[in-house]
Amino acid sequence: KAENLTIIGLGSTLEVDELDLTGTLNILESGCLTSHSTTTTTEHSLTVNSETINIDSTSRIDVSNRGYCKGRTLNNVSWNSETCGGSYGGYGGMRTGDRCDVYGDFMNPNELGSGAGNQGSGGSGGGLIRLTAESLVLDGKILANGQIYRSNRDNASGGSGGGIKISVNNISGNGSISSNGGSGSYKYGDGSGGGGGRIAVYYKNGNFSWNNITAYGGSARINWFGGEGTVYIKNETTGAQKMLFNNNNLLPQYSTPVWFGERGDTSDDPAEFGVSIISGEKASCYFESAITGIHMNDFIVDGGAYFSCYGSFKAENLTIIGLGSTLEVD
Repeated sequence: KAENLTIIGLGSTLEVDELDLTGTLNILESGCLTSHSTTTTTEHSLTVNSETINIDSTSRIDVSNRGYCKGRTLNNVSWNSETCGGSYGGYGGMRTGDRCDVYGDFMNPNELGSGAGNQGSGGSGGGLIRLTAESLVLDGKILANGQIYRSNRDNASGGSGGGIKISVNNISGNGSISSNGGSGSYKYGDGSGGGGGRIAVYYKNGNFSWNNITAYGGSARINWFGGEGTVYIKNETTGAQKMLFNNNNLLPQYSTPVWFGERGDTSDDPAEFGVSIISGEKASCYFESAITGIHMNDFIVDGGAYFSCYGSFKAENLTIIGLGSTLEVD
């Protein structure tokens, strides 16, 4: 705990699991704030509470590679992973072994990303950031990316992106937020890409480019690309909700499922879900359960993206544009 904290200068790094400030957090001149790394026995994440947070264009909050180790997934358990990318918000690619399952809640990211499969020198998953502030000025980066393959000479896969939840009154700046999946080996080996993680941003007032928020799946040599994770943005002043699906022009091996609350429990599904959705750059996703009404303000399917949903579908504006861009609906 402290009133004010400044992390400043190239190589200046604070590694901590929880930070509680009553004043201002400044991260400047290539400074970095991160969590401890998760091991096979202990999970670590980063919780930040501060009145004001300033991150300049050279600096970052970065828990990339700090999630589950290779061969490990939710609750730090192992699975028959072999040559698979880790999964969280989106599925990792799968060349051999059993596919790693997706998990979590797109509205409330609260988990670490999965590590890659055990084969070769696969990467760890991205870590978890939970950030609360009155004001966030983000000109730098907030990162929870999955680790890429650690050797290009074996069939190493990428870890999944991790989790980021940001709750602020005011957000501004020209920075970026990402929980991208790591890439699989591709030059001398055949690894699989990790799936994208989960990002949720809650704000009341903002001047920020939402297109700078990504949860891409990781690449691979052939077609074992990871699937995009989830990006959810809510303006708590107006109630407006937005979801972004983008896979950086990589056609994922598996589509990304979207559900509400606890997976498989439809009792907490909303009767209606008013949201704007932008799906592009070969994203492939679907609502896992039918809800009575998905009401879109604006719905854009672009860049070869695929989107599917069941139940009653309503929208104010709908645009389906570009070769391969497909909306599947009843």
